[in-house]
Amino acid sequence: MSEQKSKQPKTEAEIKDDKYYDVLKFLERAVEDKKLPKATVLTFKEMIRDNKYVATYLRSLKKNLESIDDYPQYQQKKIQWNRHDDSKDFVHPNIDSIFWLNEIDPIKIIKKLVTDGLNREGKICDFKDTVNPPTKFGYCQGEYHEDDNPKQELFLTLYCDDDTSKFDDNLAEYVCKDCIDASEVDCEVSCDME
Repeated sequence: MSEQKSKQPKTEAEIKDDKYYDVLKFLERAVEDKKLPKATVLTFKEMIRDNKYVATYLRSLKKNLESIDDYPQYQQKKIQWNRHDDSKDFVHPNIDSIFWLNEIDPIKIIKKLVTDGLNREGKICDFKDTVNPPTKFGYCQGEYHEDDNPKQELFLTLYCDDDTSKFDDNLAEYVCKDCIDASEVDCEVSCDME
């Protein structure tokens, strides 16, 4: 008799995520079946990707701002955070970024909040959200590729945008397996909701 593993029920966010990727797979199959133009689906994926990451940033801010009632409370939490207090009473980096240089001019804060959110356009933290295909056939674009560079299967590489701690989906490169194995990735990517 086989043991059945009890699974935790999926959260509402995980269910929505599954449906989102199901729709993208459906659209990609429609392109393969020549029912939809590839360019149309690519434009749709870019629009969804950008809206998703801007919205995630705003949801993260809303969630993390709920624990802060006013600017003096933010300053107190910031002091605790700077002391490396291990308590949960700290300032989330997204919130901290909108109060740069301790400025409390509301117009500057609103402009910074909107700018930071819109800077997520074209950026991803999960390769599932890329608009680029995972592989291509062609010549390696690796910076230090040492062979005669024949045509071969290449793999998607994305570089980090340090300002947003995301992969820049607009700067895709395709490199060979040898270049992937030889590369040293120095990239810290984070999700705004973490």
